[in-house]
Amino acid sequence: MTQKHKIILFVLILLTLGVGIFAIFQFRNAKKLEFLLEKTKVDKNALTMELKGLQTEYKLLQANNRELNTEIKTQQERIAQVLEELKNVKDNNVTEIKKYEKEIETLRSIMRSYIVQIDSLYTKNQKLTAEKKEAEAKYQQEHTTRKNLENVKDSLSGQVAKAEVVRVRSIQAIGLNEKGNSTDRARKTEKIQISFAILENEFAKTGWKDVFIRIANPSGNVLYQSATDLFSFEGKELAFSAKNKVDYQGKDTEMRLFWTRKQQTLPEGVYSVDVYFDGKNVGTTTFSLK
Repeated sequence: MTQKHKIILFVLILLTLGVGIFAIFQFRNAKKLEFLLEKTKVDKNALTMELKGLQTEYKLLQANNRELNTEIKTQQERIAQVLEELKNVKDNNVTEIKKYEKEIETLRSIMRSYIVQIDSLYTKNQKLTAEKKEAEAKYQQEHTTRKNLENVKDSLSGQVAKAEVVRVRSIQAIGLNEKGNSTDRARKTEKIQISFAILENEFAKTGWKDVFIRIANPSGNVLYQSATDLFSFEGKELAFSAKNKVDYQGKDTEMRLFWTRKQQTLPEGVYSVDVYFDGKNVGTTTFSLK
């Protein structure tokens, strides 16, 4: 073999090796590209699954705060939008997929901040609820205490009022003729005498007190001298038959009042007598005229 043939053979060997190396390099690049494409496709599917999971987690977020709920709804709408956008991204578009990976991370970070806020709001609400219940319990206790005090006060006031009531005894009513002698004859009666004793009461208010007598005939009509003979009792104006004033000092006090007939006809039957002292009806009795 000549020198020229050796050179040609060497060149051919070099070319063969070069082609082989190039073929191997291209094969490896093709495999690498295939791997990258497959990985990108897997990443896109993983992103889609992660977005759907994130979407579910966002739906579970609920706050007792209108503004925060509005923000959560906005992020839910953004997740739905990203899902739609991701459908249109090509499997080999690494740049876009990387961009959505970052956005998903941002959405997840935002969600974590919402969870912290919701937890904080829940804790505050629990505290406020506890404080409200405590305030309501305190108010109820104070209301009950005040009510009990009012009841005690009313009870004591009632007891004092009862203690202050002056009572009378031995109410007697008789007819008197023109000579001042007692009579039970209607046609001979010129006056009607009512006598009684106001009892001692150390708790009663002392001073000048009004005493009124109402005498009603058998028909229930009150005997009086003038249409202006009226007094107030429990919001009503009542006619009286006789009246007097007494300086009551809390001791037993004997009383005697008279009604005098002036041309009135006294029918036969049972008459009723009511005694009023210091604005209260303190006793009643009856008598008969024939």
